[in-house]
Amino acid sequence: MMRAPRACAGMSFIPTGGAASSKAAGAMPPACGGRHGYGSEKETKMSKLNTMRRLFQEKLPLGAFFRMFRQDCSRLGVAVLAILLCSGSAYATESVPRGVDSKTAYEMVTKDLANTFIIDVRTQAEYEFVGHPDLPNGVPNIPLKFYPGWVTNERFVKDVAARFAKDQTLVTMCRSGGRAKKAAQLLLDAGFERVYYMTDSFEGAKDEQGHRTVNGWKVNGLPYTYDLDEKLVYH
Repeated sequence: MMRAPRACAGMSFIPTGGAASSKAAGAMPPACGGRHGYGSEKETKMSKLNTMRRLFQEKLPLGAFFRMFRQDCSRLGVAVLAILLCSGSAYATESVPRGVDSKTAYEMVTKDLANTFIIDVRTQAEYEFVGHPDLPNGVPNIPLKFYPGWVTNERFVKDVAARFAKDQTLVTMCRSGGRAKKAAQLLLDAGFERVYYMTDSFEGAKDEQGHRTVNGWKVNGLPYTYDLDEKLVYH
């Protein structure tokens, strides 16, 4: 004797007997939730997506959202999602060099002469004739571009790597900040871990008359010199 099929929620069956029952005799009732009675894989995925959408629309607190979300997703999936949410901003910060003004850069170096250095990325002519910072641990000239012609120094990163370790703190400096920022980005992209650029750099911004008297290393009265050290000039 066949066992009576389980009724689906909200489904009614025609009573046995009569014309209607003769037509349905021996016929199985419609399957619940799909062709095989358990719901298709596509329907299951759509159900989870709809649950997530509903939770976001209800604007639940983050903690409540994750508690409800775990009912439909594996704990591993939640852990991975949480890690991605927490770590995204950290990676973004490290990919962009941070700027400091000349006074801050001076303080950084003088407080840690063994591990913090300024790199002068101006041309050789600027370094020699305009002057350069005078610090106990030295300020080497490693040009980002060469004059005349403003040709890019293709060895810039290699030149820096030959003198400094990637875990040392480096502050790039140019005339007014533009080249310094580009140089710092190159070093970050090459794997140097602690790189800053001097926002006002050596001469700083121009005033209304076009003179560089607004800010910068020289204007701020920080130590500089015209003397040349063979160990620091670019060869």
